[in-house]
Amino acid sequence: MKPTFRNVSLLCLALMLAFPACRAEEKKAVDYVQHPELFAPVWGDKYTARPDMLDWEEKKAAFNDPDGRVLLVAHRGDNNLYYPENSLEGALSVIAAGADIIETDIHLTKDGVPVLMHDDTLERTTDWKEHVGKNGLPESSAVCDWTYEELLNLRLKSTEYRIPTLEQLICVCKNRVFITLDKINQFDWEKDILPLIVKHEAYETVLIPYTYSVERAHGIQQQMLEKYGAAPFYFADARNDEKQALSIEQLRAAGMPVNLRDGEVVGFLSEDLASFLQEANGKYKIYIEVLRSEHDKKRFWDIILQRGYGYLMGNLIYAQLDYWKEIYPDYTDRSTWNIPD
Repeated sequence: MKPTFRNVSLLCLALMLAFPACRAEEKKAVDYVQHPELFAPVWGDKYTARPDMLDWEEKKAAFNDPDGRVLLVAHRGDNNLYYPENSLEGALSVIAAGADIIETDIHLTKDGVPVLMHDDTLERTTDWKEHVGKNGLPESSAVCDWTYEELLNLRLKSTEYRIPTLEQLICVCKNRVFITLDKINQFDWEKDILPLIVKHEAYETVLIPYTYSVERAHGIQQQMLEKYGAAPFYFADARNDEKQALSIEQLRAAGMPVNLRDGEVVGFLSEDLASFLQEANGKYKIYIEVLRSEHDKKRFWDIILQRGYGYLMGNLIYAQLDYWKEIYPDYTDRSTWNIPD
């Protein structure tokens, strides 16, 4: 039978009625990328940020200010509090709540698309088992064995959310929050990351990976400043005493802000570290992680505030942001700040 407009229309209507949830979810995802302001978090207005907490210019100024406030880093975005880890919806949620930096993990698909995924397999965070080997999809669970088009068949576990791309994340974060990348050995900056930054003119959005040497980071910044008039920010690796001393020396020699990337809090109550932080206060800005549940709580946040850290990454981003509203009643007015003694 020759297809007619009426037959095709009826077929399209049947498909739309058969898959309403998928159709609505697909449109919503596109809308979020093009118009992130349309996103409405499931928590309503419970954690809604003040205007000063959403100010991109304030965030940029605070990033390099050793006397400035502590910036909050959302580990894997929402990280399974209200939304799945490394989801676009989770990123939008923590942005709305006032996060300053989103930490995410990158893996490349078989066709070279950077996607947000912590593990190198799909098993823990997706419904991979329901689709593996079906309809021509790969038998392997490795992210690198799937093309991006194939990944569109999957959903993040127990949700209707798709695996997002780094490009989508850049779109929703541009001029709103910074992105810091983990799984650094999985990608090449010049080949996989820089083209996306340039495409979307998000020159200050994605931070230069902290494992890159000061020399390499300085080169990236200088090239981008010359070509585009703006460049990504950077904190240097300082996860042991040797790296710490070398990074400080090299950053000073290059005339770069002394922003340092420490590791996870384990022995951060030691007197040696306390002495260094006292000496660094007002001169360096230092990044620290509190990913263990015994450390990610108010008592330790207070110590971090007291000792002059500059960036804090934890898993309880909404509780941290609520507490920051008490500590910093107005990010732009230092006379209102209530740093614990």
